[in-house]
Amino acid sequence: MADQNTDLKNTQTEIKPLVSLADINALCRERRKVEFEFKGRKCALEVRALTPAEQSKVAGLIDAVTPPLVKGRTQEEDRLDVTNAKYVADKNEAATKARSMALYWGVPAFSEGRPGLTDPSQINAYVQELLTEPILDNLWNGVQRSGEAGLADLVNFT
Repeated sequence: MADQNTDLKNTQTEIKPLVSLADINALCRERRKVEFEFKGRKCALEVRALTPAEQSKVAGLIDAVTPPLVKGRTQEEDRLDVTNAKYVADKNEAATKARSMALYWGVPAFSEGRPGLTDPSQINAYVQELLTEPILDNLWNGVQRSGEAGLADLVNFT
């Protein structure tokens, strides 16, 4: 029985609590792999979580596109026209640019392939020419999930 306990202790990894912002920041910056299958082949690329500043820039690109205002007879009757064709096209273009920027920052393979890009239009053109839409979507989902955080379980409380 003692041998089984020793084996169990040897197979368990020691859990080191994160106690400082530097510890947590290092964990946030860790790369992880996003796996996907393409044409019957298993593939993987490394991703990292976006920083809050990067997330803000990505959201800002999309939020900057606003629908036109349709004037009513009174100010209370004014409404935003979210079905306006130009608005919908501009919003879709902004979402594509935002995803491309997030992938450029969050998938090191993109930024290593063409370092130093800062213009959203240039980043979008570069990212959009490389892979298929399903692969870009998988990577986008991976970048979005790579920074997940949740509440720790409460233990030893009365």
